[in-house]
Amino acid sequence: MALALDGGSPVRMREFPAWPQHDDTERQALLRAVDQGQWWRVGGGEVTAFEAEFGALHGGPVLAVTNGTHALELALEMLGLEPGDEVVVPSFTFVSTSIAVQRMGGVPVPVDVDPGTYCMDPAVLEDARTPRTRVVVPVHMAGHVADMDAITAWAAPHGIAVLQDAAARARRGLEGPAHRRPRHLRRVQLPERQADDRRRGRSAAPAVGGPLRGGLRPA
Repeated sequence: MALALDGGSPVRMREFPAWPQHDDTERQALLRAVDQGQWWRVGGGEVTAFEAEFGALHGGPVLAVTNGTHALELALEMLGLEPGDEVVVPSFTFVSTSIAVQRMGGVPVPVDVDPGTYCMDPAVLEDARTPRTRVVVPVHMAGHVADMDAITAWAAPHGIAVLQDAAARARRGLEGPAHRRPRHLRRVQLPERQADDRRRGRSAAPAVGGPLRGGLRPA
């Protein structure tokens, strides 16, 4: 099939809608935040209210942080990621998915994505796994949802934590049994096997690198 550039039929005939979409709802929310006289968490009520509403929407506790990169870093720290630990990430994602791993001293391991959804392909995960693999980070890309049941089914037998990057598809990824398993994003905790290894001094050796301490291992 020829591309539109070469005389083929275009896949879209209309202009993309303007972004961001906004109306009086956003205007009122901004004024409410300004008028309360406190523009941060302490003394203000907007952050706490957002956490409560967003948590109710997702069925679990929510902690608001400054941005998505910091959210990933915090989650990886809670999972006990150490320098040299490997984290499987999709090859097609925003740079923060990889940078957060490197910032924590980990080694991002990129894997291929499904061309139909642009999300992590579960079929290639086993080829990326090594004794240092600690976490897998599926990314819900541009409204598409990663195959969480397949990804979690692969990770569970190996004690690999699953951390969803849902910045581009909040609320989704909650269908099916995968999200209810204990090493999932919305129930972030240190896997018992990893905790035992670290207490016994069997954590992976630090990676040698630049200021971010981490490296990038080809998949």
